Amino acid sequence: MRGFWILTRLRLRGTLRTPTSAAFVFLLPLVLLLVVGFIFANGHPFERPSVIVVALAPADGLRADAITQSVSQSSAEVRIARASNIESAMAKVRTREVNAVIVATSPPQVHAGNRDLIFAQGLLATLDSRAGTVTPVVTSRWTYVHYLFPGMLTFTVLVSGLFGLGYSMARYRQNLFLKKLATTPVSRATFVASQLAARTVLVLLQVVLMLVVGHLVFELPMSARASLWLVTLSTLGLLTFSGMGFAIACFVKSESLLADAINAFTGPLVLFSEIFFPLIDLPKPLVFIGSALPSTQMVRLARSILFDADVSTIALAQGTGILALWAALFYLVALKLFRWHR
Repeated sequence: MRGFWILTRLRLRGTLRTPTSAAFVFLLPLVLLLVVGFIFANGHPFERPSVIVVALAPADGLRADAITQSVSQSSAEVRIARASNIESAMAKVRTREVNAVIVATSPPQVHAGNRDLIFAQGLLATLDSRAGTVTPVVTSRWTYVHYLFPGMLTFTVLVSGLFGLGYSMARYRQNLFLKKLATTPVSRATFVASQLAARTVLVLLQVVLMLVVGHLVFELPMSARASLWLVTLSTLGLLTFSGMGFAIACFVKSESLLADAINAFTGPLVLFSEIFFPLIDLPKPLVFIGSALPSTQMVRLARSILFDADVSTIALAQGTGILALWAALFYLVALKLFRWHR
């Protein structure tokens, strides 16, 4: 146990002892969040209109089918999804993940944010229903930033995990620190646990700072329950991505090559994980692959925690269970391949 605490303190001091490394750890995610937030304050430039058709009861199914057909015939550019939960659908409107929600009642009800009221009126016209109503939904000016925030949080945890453990492993191997540790009673599990403990402290501080800035600057909705779940999710995500970095470091021995290898994995994890856009816009094979990625699971869980008021603990437990399985797989592979020295 003494070896664990010594190695943990050593790892923390190595990061915090210089202003440059401390600023990189704590300020870079905040700067990235602020820059992206203000750039996309008015929405992203590649927006494709999207609608959710909600059937509140089984009897509304035929009416929902007719609405879906009318909207798709009026414009092939409009992306249409179906749902049975009005709370979840309205949460997507408030973050502008979708532009409008059509409730398949008689007459139909259209809900849209202030920026999409003209679009909502056009939807109602395509339904040929004069008795239908358009209800404005109060939204923040930072709606797309709210959509991006879970992705930015995941990106921060992902990079910290991959480089935090993987790159440090390569550096320790390069300067023969691991070879020296092999002569001590410290076990492999103790060494890895100390590295994870130190990195977890740093990343949780990053997460707390991002949550505070997101709430104060970008009006991010935040509750005590959501904050606790996000901290738990970030911890699990860090363990998962650190395990991935650990496994990569066990394959790639060179410090210079490891950076290239981690960057090669980071690109697909970011692009195919719904950080910036929904997977539904991609070809079906990529949708299947992207849905299985741990980064996608973390992004979806974070969005559910923040914006889906009706999300259940069971649903969150299922997503975190998938992340835990990924983490277990990465560590099993890494510990199997790990050697103190060549």
